[in-house]
Amino acid sequence: MNVSKSMLLIGLFSLSSFHCNATKLSVQISNYATGSKLTAIFGESEKQEIPIDKTGKGVLNFSNFKTGYVTLMYGPNSRTLWLDPKQDLSLSFDHQSFYKQITFGNSLAAINHYLNARKLPEIEINDAAAKEGSFMAKADSLLKENLQNLHRAKLPESFSKNEENRLKYFTYSGFTYYVDFHPRVAKDSTYVPSKTYLAKVKELCTEDASLLNLSEYKQYITNAIALLAKAEAPEVKSSIDRNISYIEKNITNLAIKEFLISKFLYSHIRRNGPQNLEKHMALFQNNVKDSILVKDMNLLLQKWDKLQVGKPSPELNATDVTGKKVSLTDLKGKFVYIDVWATWCMPCRKELPFLAQIEEKYRGKDIHFVGLSCDANRTVWEKDIAKGGKSGIQIHLVPEATFLDDYMISGIPRFILLDRDGNIINMNMTRPSDPETVKTLDALLN
Repeated sequence: MNVSKSMLLIGLFSLSSFHCNATKLSVQISNYATGSKLTAIFGESEKQEIPIDKTGKGVLNFSNFKTGYVTLMYGPNSRTLWLDPKQDLSLSFDHQSFYKQITFGNSLAAINHYLNARKLPEIEINDAAAKEGSFMAKADSLLKENLQNLHRAKLPESFSKNEENRLKYFTYSGFTYYVDFHPRVAKDSTYVPSKTYLAKVKELCTEDASLLNLSEYKQYITNAIALLAKAEAPEVKSSIDRNISYIEKNITNLAIKEFLISKFLYSHIRRNGPQNLEKHMALFQNNVKDSILVKDMNLLLQKWDKLQVGKPSPELNATDVTGKKVSLTDLKGKFVYIDVWATWCMPCRKELPFLAQIEEKYRGKDIHFVGLSCDANRTVWEKDIAKGGKSGIQIHLVPEATFLDDYMISGIPRFILLDRDGNIINMNMTRPSDPETVKTLDALLN
């Protein structure tokens, strides 16, 4: 790791605690399936699981939470709630119908019913086929429709003011992807965003720190800065250099600057590692003081430190088609080339013929080829393996495995190369279709 240890702000910081005498979110789930988890997500990442008893009842105390929006997760589905630490809220739903219907009670019922009664009209990808003027007019029209629906609900002014801002950034989120999607959808390779369009994007980048309570605003301003930075300095090939430079020149609000520097730098390091970022890390240290943001960056850098060349690989917790556990210890003594894939992943499948060629080339050599499935549905994977056509060691991650998170894998296919002792040679190895893969393996095996 090239980042100086002295730059790390040391110390883990605890999240807000919840007290028994707090205002309550009361839950009743009919036909509750034991083990199903209900989780409230406060802000970016603060989570609180709501304990549910065998009758489907649960209570969450939230007096330390500031008034605002909360995401409620039940399985893969989510709902947006509005909580106020001075007011109770009750809700009920059926285990099978959380995504379809939910009922609210107590003084916050009207607000939460409004939030969950209908799907908000929004810009669709196909709308990007329109010309700039028409696209902008469509967004304006949708915002007007969303605001009219809010005002018809006649909700408390304290909520409505927040919701107006949320609706604005929700509706205009499409502005930040139009520049990339329009050439593809409209098949217009000559398109360049006009000054009028970029001015509108910039106008919406309001520097109001109170808006940082809105995930929609944070998503919009992050994407908008990346768009504006590229338009301002297209000759700069490094996106992290462009984005950070734009922030330094144009963003004056300290809280928003802190958020953006942390957001861009964290995302870049998660994807690419912390190499050659001394200047940006110094900027992070000087501008980012929020304890949670500092804690998250420290944890990320610690993860990367464990993935350096020569470090022991994070453990593999997987089973083969018979259910037998397979670990890295079982694979020691040979090099290991791991293909992290899933049955539904088309780029993964495109690599399979090339992988088969490489496996054949090195058959009998000192290397294991491992297909590591991250399919959520094991049965689908088992059926795919039963069809044949795949060689090597085929295994499936168990549900509680941390391997993907340990390697910070957010997209597949992903390839990993380990030495005979299970140490990392390359945590982001080239694909089988890349000629460099054979060159690397030849150097190791010949």
